[in-house]
Amino acid sequence: MTKRSLYQWNTLLKSLSRDKQWQQVLSQFIQMFRCEEKPDNFTIPVALKACVELRQIKCGEIIHAFINKDASLASDLYVGSALIDMYAKCGRMTQALRVFDELEEKPDIVTWSSMVSGFERNGFPFEAVEFFRRMATSSHVSPDRVTLITLVSACTKLSDSKLGRCVHGFVMRGGFEKDLSLVNSLLNCYAKSGAFKEAVHLFKVMAEKDVISWSTVIACYVQNGAAAEALRVFNEMMGSGTEPSAATMLSVFQACAASHDLEQGRKSHELAIRKGIETEVKVSTALVDMYMKCFSPEEAYAVFSRIPKKDVVSWVALISGFTLNGMAHRSVEEFSKMLLENNTRPDSILMVKVLKACSDLGFLEQAECFHSYVIKFGFDSNPFIGASLVELYSRCGSLGSACKVFDEITLKDVVVWTSLITGYGIHGKGTKALETFTQMVESSEVEPNEVTFLSVLSACSHSEKDVISWSTVIACYVQNGAAAEALRVFNEMMGSGTEPSAATMLSVFQACAASHDLEQGRKSHELAIRKGIETEVKVSTALVDMYMKCFSPEEAYAVFSRIPKKDVVSWVALISGFTLNGMAHRSVEEFSKMLLENNTRPDSILMVKVLKACSDLGFLEQAECFHSYVIKFGFDSNPFIGASLVELYSRCGSLGSACKVFDEITLKDVVVWTSLITGYGIHGKGTKALETFTQMVESSEVEPNEVTFLSVLSACSHSGLIHEGLRIFELMVSQYGLVPNLEHYAVLVDLLGRVGELDAAIEITKGMPFSPTPQVLGTLLGACRIHQNDEMAETVAKKLFELEPNHAGYYMLMSNMYGVKGEWENVEKLRNAVRNRGIKKGLAESLIEIKRKVHSFVADDNMHPENEPVYGLLKELDLHMKQDFEDSVYFQTEGGS
Repeated sequence: MTKRSLYQWNTLLKSLSRDKQWQQVLSQFIQMFRCEEKPDNFTIPVALKACVELRQIKCGEIIHAFINKDASLASDLYVGSALIDMYAKCGRMTQALRVFDELEEKPDIVTWSSMVSGFERNGFPFEAVEFFRRMATSSHVSPDRVTLITLVSACTKLSDSKLGRCVHGFVMRGGFEKDLSLVNSLLNCYAKSGAFKEAVHLFKVMAEKDVISWSTVIACYVQNGAAAEALRVFNEMMGSGTEPSAATMLSVFQACAASHDLEQGRKSHELAIRKGIETEVKVSTALVDMYMKCFSPEEAYAVFSRIPKKDVVSWVALISGFTLNGMAHRSVEEFSKMLLENNTRPDSILMVKVLKACSDLGFLEQAECFHSYVIKFGFDSNPFIGASLVELYSRCGSLGSACKVFDEITLKDVVVWTSLITGYGIHGKGTKALETFTQMVESSEVEPNEVTFLSVLSACSHSEKDVISWSTVIACYVQNGAAAEALRVFNEMMGSGTEPSAATMLSVFQACAASHDLEQGRKSHELAIRKGIETEVKVSTALVDMYMKCFSPEEAYAVFSRIPKKDVVSWVALISGFTLNGMAHRSVEEFSKMLLENNTRPDSILMVKVLKACSDLGFLEQAECFHSYVIKFGFDSNPFIGASLVELYSRCGSLGSACKVFDEITLKDVVVWTSLITGYGIHGKGTKALETFTQMVESSEVEPNEVTFLSVLSACSHSGLIHEGLRIFELMVSQYGLVPNLEHYAVLVDLLGRVGELDAAIEITKGMPFSPTPQVLGTLLGACRIHQNDEMAETVAKKLFELEPNHAGYYMLMSNMYGVKGEWENVEKLRNAVRNRGIKKGLAESLIEIKRKVHSFVADDNMHPENEPVYGLLKELDLHMKQDFEDSVYFQTEGGS
């Protein structure tokens, strides 16, 4: 027989691999060695592919050992890629990574993709994403379709919509937006990661849709509680001629169940029968669930009876459905039948459902029987089932058994605690419910949720109410952001004759502050005075905070002055309150007074608050003074205070000092980096802001957030860097997966408006995912004035007058525009509108620093400590000016006669 050449061996192996005769590939490869023919960089990858298909990892390792002995093969990228692919597909990612790191040539897209897909396929989605980041930052290789599909799959497994948005950006830049399979994967990623708006938007702009596209978006609507919209899309799909799959029908039945649309459900059931998928267990189970939730248990049972092989999920649908329809006895009967006739073992979900049915029936003997089932099937350590047993015994009248079960549960989560609180409430033991709630909060690491609070509220309502009950309920409402409801309950408490405690009043003052209810706050203050608790430091501090947040700083200061022993929290309330009310100079004064007269040492929170006040004032000498306080009190290593100092120096005009502080901060977090970027923006140094942003993302492990991007965009806007700003905005969405908010769009509109791109700016306002706010439109109006686009200005102003009819600034802007053009009729119309509406311009404030003391002057001000002498001097100057004017007129008249 003639000896085969290398070319002939390669042709033979290629032919065998094409026919998927993998065993023959390996046999011939071994025969090739016996014939003393050395394989090349074509032969090796084919042999390694056979090892993958036959799962012959040992054979692959032998081939790898042979490769290492041949320098030309070991350095070949094609061979290296094949090795990586072999190890990755056999689940040996450590070896794959070692081969990758030892490659002599720069890896190509195939090699990178093998690593990314290897990590993703082997259950390491995070590592897959990180490896893709490595590829994106350390090579000039652009991702291909395969890499992107793998990456989308990794994002889906991680439920990370932000990463999904980043990948979406690569899809768009790579020109893959018409690749249906890839876009469907991205759609699925958005849907399963909770990015509802993005999923719907992507579906709407898809050039082509198949059954997978339709099914994914229908499921997305269902998962997000938009059942009616899901059914509308399904009908639209049917009208398009696309045939639904079993997956489509599952989502449709879920939508019918959620919307209780029995008619649509029956029609969809008929369609499932025609398509021959009704008896598929998932479809049948969805039908049972749908009919039960549409309150047609007879139809549900009929479908259930026809299921050839019922699984535990089918039984869950039936048993929970009967309970939902008020037929708990049938739930218990069917569970017994399942155990006796079908030999199906229940899972924990089914056990919870049947315990709920027992709970509705309320028979203690039956409860004890089902408790034995729990032990028999090994569910006694499951906290959810434990919570169900606590509730079951409570509803069956055996609170003692409920407490015993509770005590035996090792890992008590919020559901377990809440079930016992509910049990006490059922038995009218509100005090015990409150004690249990207090024990939960104080002695465990479990955080109460909304259900817990509702259980506490319910327990209190079913028992004799005392001050502790009322106070707990009011505090619950405040903590859950329901300030108005908290105040309603407080008034109800007062009507019941229950006297409030100091704890009650603390919650009431917090509710008044949150709802800016000054009238209720004053009444509650009077009550605190009558009860003699006003001067308790916690009560007084809450009052100061309340008055400040209700924009009554005079009353806040009066309360503060009467606190006998002021603590640092009291000073925080006062100082932050003055800053909130636009009186930063008073914040600084009070801080100095605190240090001199009260000998109180500030904490880091107070220091941040006072630096914010200094920042609002903008006096450099004062900034340096407060920087010395930071060092004196040992806060110079605190990153939050460091960031505040960077911002302070920036706003006081000393960018050099800001940079010096920044350089001295050891641990720079995103707040610190953002403060320096903001500083460069304030000083119009957009290029330096961009350089700092680049340095942050490239040389540190800090991820930029929404505030960082806002600062960069603002810096670009102040420096007129339109292209850079647009790139940053796109980067924010595509690479970092952040969703722009109104402030980002306002800055983007400002950026375009400053350089005269008004048409582009108006398009931005139209394309935003929400209606333009006065903030955005006000920015656009200002740009129209600068660039004298009167027609657009009038359109924007009309919308602004509708949104904020009492905002004086917009009328002034338009009036100034008309005045420049000499359109005095329009000026007069606007002035009349302002007069008729009673609109007043906000009072301006002047600040003067003299000998490190800041003096504030506001029109009609009556709070300045030297109020009387200032107004006396002004009156005297006014008289002098009038006298000088009269003398001037007299002499001019005399001189002219």
